[in-house]
Amino acid sequence: MARVTLFGAFQDMAGWRTREVDAGTLGALREALSTEHAPLGERLEHASTLVILNGAVAPRGRHADDTPLSPGDEVGFGPPVSGG
Repeated sequence: MARVTLFGAFQDMAGWRTREVDAGTLGALREALSTEHAPLGERLEHASTLVILNGAVAPRGRHADDTPLSPGDEVGFGPPVSGG
């Protein structure tokens, strides 16, 4: 099980901040969350979504969804961050 934390508007959209989700890969995690809440799933798929895996920005690109998750991993999703 991965511990998922939503930030900002994603938290408001889903109605929760932190929960445990059973998924073997980052892609399976997104799919599980999308099945529960389609609008959230659409935002999670957007290229600008910030994905943090165990405290580091997760890889992007066409193979990012293949990133394996281990029990106890922490995954965060949030809107893009800007500033200078």
